Amino acid sequence: MSGTPIKAGDTYYVLHYNGEGLWKVWIRGRLALVGQGVRVPDPKADWWVKVKDARGNVGWALSTGNFDHQDGCE
Repeated sequence: MSGTPIKAGDTYYVLHYNGEGLWKVWIRGRLALVGQGVRVPDPKADWWVKVKDARGNVGWALSTGNFDHQDGCE
């Protein structure tokens, strides 16, 4: 990744960790990925899990480590 779109004094919002050392941020009305060279504060994050029951009802539950296969990568 070449330089970062964040300059000293900019306000930006950390949305989530994107993997591979990159963070997704909102800056100047756009999404951007930032990585090395940018100090990202440790954001508080909650993991929500989309669940579907046997009848097809869909909802969301706050995960507390009680679900399997919750990251879509498995």
